[in-house]
Order: sequence, then structure tokens, then C-alpha cells
Amino acid sequence: MKSILVVLLLLLGNICSGFSQTPFRLSIEVRDKQTKHILIPIISILPANASTELTGYFENDLFMVKVQPGIQYQVVVAFQEYKTYRQTHVFEPSKTNTPFLIELEPLKTSSTPSPNLGAGHTILVINKAQKSILANASISLKDPRNGKIVAIESHPNIRGGWKADLQPNVSYEIEVKAPDFETYRSILKINSGQATEIALSTIPKQELSFQAIDALTGQAIPADFKLTDEIKESYSGSTTSEQRLFMPTVVVQSQPYYLTVIANGYRKYVTKLNLDAPQSSERSSYIIRLSKSDVYLQVSTLAENTNKPIAATIRVVDKNDKRDIVSLKNAPDGRASVPLNPAHHYVVEVTADGFMPYQRALEKSFPSLEENNELVVKLAPITENFLSLSAADSTSGKPISAKFRITANSTHQTSEITALASAMPIKFKITEPDIYQIETIAAGYSSQKSIIDAEEMRMGQVFSLQAKLKAGRAAAPNIVKLFTLKYFDSQTQRPLVRLKVKVFEESTRRAIPAKFYKGVLEVKLALSKTYVIEAYHPNYEENTLRIETSVWAQRGEFLANLYLLSLKHTTTSAAKSVINERIFDNIKTGQSVTIEDNVYFDQSSYILRPESHGQLTRLANIMLQNPAIQIEIVGHTDNVGDSRLNQTLSEQRAKVIASFLTNLQVPENRIKHRGEGASKPLAPNDSEENRQRNRRVQFLVK
Repeated sequence: MKSILVVLLLLLGNICSGFSQTPFRLSIEVRDKQTKHILIPIISILPANASTELTGYFENDLFMVKVQPGIQYQVVVAFQEYKTYRQTHVFEPSKTNTPFLIELEPLKTSSTPSPNLGAGHTILVINKAQKSILANASISLKDPRNGKIVAIESHPNIRGGWKADLQPNVSYEIEVKAPDFETYRSILKINSGQATEIALSTIPKQELSFQAIDALTGQAIPADFKLTDEIKESYSGSTTSEQRLFMPTVVVQSQPYYLTVIANGYRKYVTKLNLDAPQSSERSSYIIRLSKSDVYLQVSTLAENTNKPIAATIRVVDKNDKRDIVSLKNAPDGRASVPLNPAHHYVVEVTADGFMPYQRALEKSFPSLEENNELVVKLAPITENFLSLSAADSTSGKPISAKFRITANSTHQTSEITALASAMPIKFKITEPDIYQIETIAAGYSSQKSIIDAEEMRMGQVFSLQAKLKAGRAAAPNIVKLFTLKYFDSQTQRPLVRLKVKVFEESTRRAIPAKFYKGVLEVKLALSKTYVIEAYHPNYEENTLRIETSVWAQRGEFLANLYLLSLKHTTTSAAKSVINERIFDNIKTGQSVTIEDNVYFDQSSYILRPESHGQLTRLANIMLQNPAIQIEIVGHTDNVGDSRLNQTLSEQRAKVIASFLTNLQVPENRIKHRGEGASKPLAPNDSEENRQRNRRVQFLVK
């Protein structure tokens, strides 16, 4: 009886132990240790004795992640302007569902920084797609001041982390490698008290499928395959009677691959494969047709009306490599013998004086080739007069597509026809003797003018012209749209009528004509280019606007209001800028209103400053009075700091403004919000003034 009781107690203990190991959802809340404000940082949770980071997500300012009770976890929390948090925790389910609280301590600045401020700098290498730490990465650092390699060691507290003695304000050369990831090479400049994250992208790969078949019978045959880029990547394998497919998984890259296929008793097959982007399943399957020897095509040319042989020019073109296999001029009796590769495709062209030309893809005459194939071409006699027109590259001699503008000298009547590079010379019927002026036009080439004298004609005569064109700059399609910019005083909202405005292309610095009248600039800009607009006024801060026209057009932004700050206000600090509460009074559909975000928020914060409440309240009242108005709020940052934090900060700021408006009864379906981080700068981030202009909030009126 006692033994049975012991067994039952052991079983009950095991059951309870099993229950205690059930995973549960943990919520983590991060706050400023001094102000108790909520923060949205980067959080990394790694189980002890494991190399894979847990996957979590933010939900209503809480970080949610599944953990197991009784297990040690390494927790790392990083946020701009705060000390990095690194602690080991064992989590247990909470009966009150209270979030696990982590408080970050703000960095303390000093007027005399210590020379060892950068010592012990932490570097984390993460998987860009999964946001997890890579434990098998390797890092090399070089100090450009002396060319020496900087010592780096594994971090004692973070699995997969690294630690090096680095100094701020020094640009180090860094290289990071990890198996199956693209190598990262860049310049590293550290921020004191903030860990550096290096995000690696996985090397894209593609599974391919190859099968070798007999070119004549279509039966699968054993073969040896080798796929190489002749530099570093090489894949090889064989197929057998049972295993008919060679299926390598290869790296997707811009460097072309070369495929070599060898089978016993067959000709060696070599071709080039371009794999610069992932392929669909259909395009990634290749059937290689191998032949034991060349097959032959016998061409005979007959006159259609007499069935007698005639002298003809015979041309056979390999469609695979655009190469002439044979080109015989005025072959006696119009006969030719041509060796072919059954794995390739061909076009046969036959011409003769006084006869209509022949052009046809060989596979249309012979769906499957034998060892010997005979093609009889019958040409119809020409009973009318024609101009035979074609165009070719003057350097390579290769045919090109072109348009021909034909003008009769006596009647001045003009006609236009187009010849394709892949087709025979185009025929233009002429009914009257005359001198014809012909202009040949082709994209990417300089046009050419020629003359054909057809004043004396006989029945069935063909006047031939092959225009040899010189390559020139291709005329790219250029879509132009009208953009309107209105300039106002940021305080009084009055139009600025005495501005000096200059518009030019960013790449060429070429000036663009524009119309400026009563504070309104109207300029036509091509959607394929980027422009810079500079505005000057002696009493206002200079304004420089960079317009990437394709992006503006995609958002429907063809009208924008710009507000310039009077120089008398520039002594006021950015954080204490004067708020103009009437800035939204005259908003209209299609407009964009841009406001520096330091009017709304303190540095690295997404808590609305009280000074902005009046301006946003006025915007809410305008939207309530005008139900048709819809707003999209877009947050932007400069490029200083971690890009993920900048993206999160821009999203949170846009979200906070949207929430402020909805709390004032503006319907949610009339407000959209998003963050662009540092991806859409107005100016280069090369000075504090420019970075301040890039930190902004946009209101797109729709």
C-alpha cells in the first residue's frame, strides 16, 4: 500500500511539473526611469544555452513574447539617449496580468568627456529579416588613422554579442561575415552609451532543375552537369536513367552562370544563364537538347510560276545567338546545304531579283528535325514596283527597328511605315515614277535622310535601301506635370511676394524656367527627375526644397504650401518655436502642409508638447466643419541613430497626432498616419540645419 502511494505521489509531481513548464504570454512595459514616460525600444530576449532569439511584437505600447517558466533569459533593451539594459531574468506567470516593467536610465552628458568614453562598445549582429541575433558571425575592425586591426572579443553578457574598445568621433572600417548572409562592409562611427546593431541580409537562393534529352527522339539521357560563374560559385552533378533531374540550389547574383552538359556519345553543350533575380517555377526548369552530330538542311529555290530553279540569296540565322549560319549571295539554282544544331531555333530568308522575298521560322516547316531535312522555297514573281527598306547599326551591321518617312518629290505626298529588326526588309509599293526622299528614324540613333531615284521604272522592279544609322542618345519618354508651390510668412500667413526663386535639376544643375507671381510658383517638371527649389528673401531664412517628382506624383502632391520663418524669430530656440495656430485655415484638397516636428515634440520623444494643442485643435475644428476633408499624417526624422528606432519614432509621432484629432471627435476613417523614418529627406543630412529640416511632420490633404 505504501509503495502504491509513493508511485501516485511521483506521478502527481510529474504532472504538476509538466503544467509548470507550459509556455505563457509575457508582456513587457518600458519606461523612462525619471519621467515614467512609456518608451518603444529595441528588445532582445535570448534563452540561456540557446543561439536563437525569441520572436516578439509590440501591441499597444507593450512588447508581447511567449516564454516558459523556470528558464533563464538574457534580456537586452536599447533606446536612443538611454543606457542599454542587460539583465538575466526567470519569468513566472502573473496572476494579476501586470506587465513586467523595465526602466531605462537616460544618458548623463558631461562637458569634459572621458578619453575612455568609447571603451567596451557593444556590437550586435542581427538577422535583418527575423530581427534575431546571429551567434555565428565574424567581425573585423580597422582604425583608418594607423591602419591597424582593432581587437574585438565576444561579449561576456550577451550571447552572440561583441565588444571592442572604440572611440567616439572616429570612423572605423568594419566588415561583418556570416554563413548564408551577404557580407557587410561600411564605415562605423559609434554613439556613446548606445549599442551598434549590424543587420545582415540573407543571400537569396534559387532551386533550378535541369534535364538532358536526345534532340531527335526527346528521350531523357544520363549526363554530367556543371554550373559555374567562373569566379567563386560552382555546382555539379549527374543524372541517370532513374534520376533524370539535376536540381542544384544556387545563389541569385548579377554575375552570369555558365552551364556545361556532357553526355556519352553526344556533342558538348555550353550556354550562359542569367540569374540576377528569383525565377518562377516554370522559368527555373531547363530542358537541354543534346545531339549526337549535326543535322543538315537542304534548301532549294524555285520560281512559283515555272517550278524552275532560280539564282537566289539564302540566309539562315540562329535565333539563339543571332548569328548567321550561312549567307550565300546569288547561289546557283538557289541551292544550299546548312549544318544545324537540333537544340537551336532558326529563321530562313530567301530573296531573288524580281521575286517576292521569303522569311519563315524553321520550326514552322519542321516541328522535329531528322538527320537530313529538305526545304523547297517557291518565290512568287513581282509584278509591281516597290521600295525595299531596312535599317542597321552602322558599327555592328545588325538590323534595327526603324520608322521610314517617305516623301514624293513631285506631289510632296508623305507616307510612314515601320520595319522591325526581326523581320525582312519592308516593302512600300510605288505606282508613279518619281524621286523619293526618305528619312529613317530609330530610337537611340541619329536620323538619316536618303534619296531613291525611281523616275525610270520597269515592271517588277525593286529599289533597295538599307539605312546605316549611328548610335546617339535615345529619346526617353518624358512625362511633364505642373507643380504649384505657395510661399507664406509662418507667423502672419501672408503670401511672400518678393522672393527670389530658382529651380534647377539636381544632377545637372541646369536651371528650369518657372513662373513666380504674388507668392505662387508654377513650374513644369519631368516625373523622371529630381529637382531643387531655392527661395531667398533678405528678411527670412533661406528655404531649399528637394522634389523627387515621381514620389510626389505617386502621392498626388502637385500643390504644396511652404512657410518661411522671419529672421527676427531665429533667435528663439528650436524647442521654443512660436506656434502659428492659423496655419491650417486655408487648407485645400491636394495641398501638403509641412511643420518642423520640434514644434510638436521634444528631442527623441513622441509626447505632444502643450504649445501644439491649440494648432491641432484648430485643425480638428476645420475638419469637423468640412466633412469632405481627409488628412494623411506622415512623420519624418533625420538619419542620426538607429534606423529602426527612427522608423518607430516617426510612426509613433504620426500616431499620437492622429489620436489627438480623433479624441476631438474627428472620425477615424478620415485620418491616416504612417512613418517614413529617415527615408524621405528634404535635404542632405550633412549639417544640423539640414537635419532639423528633415525632422518634420507632413499633413497631406485629400
